[in-house]
This record gives sequence, C-alpha cells and structure tokens, in this order.
Amino acid sequence: MAPTVTVEQEVLARALAIVSRAVPPRFAWPVLGHILIETQADHLLLTGTDLTMHLVVRLSAMAEANKRLAVPAHLLLSLVKSLPKGKINLELTDRELRLCSGRNEAKIRGQDANEFPRCSILEQEQCASTLQLVISQPDALGQAIQQVLFAASTNESRPILTGILFRLEGDMLTLVAADGFRLSVSRVQLSETEQKECEVVIPAATMRELKRLLTERQTSVSLFVNAEVPQICWHLAGALDEDMPAYNSITSVDLVSSLLVGKYVNYQALIPKSYVTRVVLDTHAFLHACRICALFAKSDMSLVMLELMPDSGIVRLTAQSAELGQNTVNIEAQVTGEPLSVGFNVQYLLDALNAVGTEQVAMELINKVSPGVFRPVSLEKDKEFVHILMPMDVRE
Repeated sequence: MAPTVTVEQEVLARALAIVSRAVPPRFAWPVLGHILIETQADHLLLTGTDLTMHLVVRLSAMAEANKRLAVPAHLLLSLVKSLPKGKINLELTDRELRLCSGRNEAKIRGQDANEFPRCSILEQEQCASTLQLVISQPDALGQAIQQVLFAASTNESRPILTGILFRLEGDMLTLVAADGFRLSVSRVQLSETEQKECEVVIPAATMRELKRLLTERQTSVSLFVNAEVPQICWHLAGALDEDMPAYNSITSVDLVSSLLVGKYVNYQALIPKSYVTRVVLDTHAFLHACRICALFAKSDMSLVMLELMPDSGIVRLTAQSAELGQNTVNIEAQVTGEPLSVGFNVQYLLDALNAVGTEQVAMELINKVSPGVFRPVSLEKDKEFVHILMPMDVRE
C-alpha cells in the first residue's frame, strides 16, 4: 500500500511556495522543474533546486512508510493553492502522487527521485571539515544582509563580485558587497561565545533568499560550511512567527547554496582613511531631496550635483535634464572642512541612504574624484556600517 500523509492545505501551500522559489523558470534538465517529495516516519520533506541553491522545507506529519518522488512544481503548487482550506491526503507511489481533498482527487505523474540532484552538505553536517555556528540574532543578520545586498554586482564578467563576502572572526561577523562603483561593509558583533573563523563568498541570490526567510520567520539560525564541497547551509528552526499561521506545522527550512570560488577584493584598502570635508545630515531629509532630484535626473548618468557649503551650513542638490528642466533642493547640515562640489548617481545615493538605518548620516569626502564615504551617525558599538561610493566624472 502506498504511504499516506495528511497535511493542512494552508501549511502545504506555504511550504510549496517556499521551495518553488528555488525552482528555475527555465531549465535544460527536466527534473529541475520538479519538487522532490519525501515521506519519512515523522515528517514530510519538500525540496526545490536550481543546482546552485536548494530550499528544503520540513513539515511535521506522520507517514506510514518512506517514499520519494519528483513532482512538477508549477502544477503541484497551482493545484494546492486552488484547493479549499482543510486536510489534504497525499499518497506516493514510484511514479505517481495521488492528492485527495474533500471532493477533489488528482493524480500527478512524477519522475524518478533518483534523478533529482542530491544535496550533499545535508548528508555531511557532522563531518569534521564542516564549520558549525548558531546565530541567535536573526534581526541583526537580516539588517546586515540588507545593508550590503544592493551593492553586489550583476555583471557576470567578474563572478566573484556577484557574491557577498561572509567573514567571521571570533564574535565579529562582516558582510561585504561591491560592484566596481560602490562598496558596502556591514559588521555585527555576535553574542555567541565560541571563537570561530570563516571566510567564504556566497551568491547574492542566496543571501537575498536568506533575508526573505528571516523576514518571514523569527527564529535562530544554524550555519554549516563545508569548504570541500564547497557549500553552505542555513538551517532555520525554532520559534515561529505568530503572524504566519501557515507555519504551524513547518518545523524547519534549510537553505543550501554552492559557494563562489576565488579571491575577493581587498575591500579594506578601498576605504579612505581621511577626509577634507565632512557633512552630517538628517537621513530622511537627504532621502527626500534625492527622490525629488531623481525625477529630473532621467539621463543614463542619473546625475545629481551636491554643493557643500561650510559657511552657510547648506548642502545644495541640483538635478537637470535638457528635456525636463532643473530642480534644486537646499538642506541644512553640519558642514566642516573645505567647500566642495561633487556629482553622484542619484539612484546609488538612494540605495546607500536607505541602507543607513539611522536618523543622521555622515558623508566624508576628499575631493570631487575620490570615493565618498557614508556612515550612520549612531552610538551603537555592536554594529558598524560603511558605504563607499565613487563620484561621477563631471567635466567642467
């Protein structure tokens, strides 16, 4: 007799939605368009992958026997979402999934589970070469990811820059992203007492998914790194978000990813050690001014000029377009040092300011062609963020 598992429709729909995010929209290998379903003694496992990233969701459910089958992802998710709330019975055979809910009965043909790509690190979590770490501050980790993710490159000509540097030294976690025009560095002091060391480069898509999972699920995070594979696994389990009732029977989510191989840029050498002009501004006012200027900076350069005036304590932002006209905004600020006029890509400015996370932001500059440094003005000693942005080459 085929093993039967009973799951709530909301729970199954939520679990399938998670693993489907790892299923590629286009694939050369047909099995990649499938979700692997596995029944075991006390749980149901769902897995989706694009070969670079695996998402594995574990649901609490009683099964009569162990069984594995790869089922078309889009069809299964669409079907389950279309069913009414209530219990769904799943029966697995070697080639077919039978799904019963109320008066609805469906039979979905699947593929041999042995054709589905294996996730080796989940089978080797306890091996001697695997680094293990528990991060009990998911909020701090999520904020650090958000502060660097936007700066990762999308240019495949330098693959290493399409990832995020994950560097652990003792209790200090550093995340770094760069694309050749900007650099983001976020440092978080962890409360863990174990002294660990690790330096790997994780694909930005993986970190984006991790940030999404941390937002959806308030929990502690376990980290496994195996440099021999090389892969990294984020294991999310524990306390459940009370606002997400569909998580009631989801006991864990594993996010497994391949690591990027190569040497990351020496980011510390790119951060200026001094400045000639320093400005402290209200972050909200600066953001608002940049958003207005962005309406006029519609060319390929998206240029906004910043005029820093120490004598008057004003920062003047100007954006203009031959087709649209010109806009000027004056912001009160604490300006120390030499007066300076410098141009930035306004979209890059908006990204940096959205990542700051404090009421005030400091901008440090040497001249109109050297990198500008943006830092939050904060008294928090356990967190640190710095963003480096190259100015635009504006001809006189």
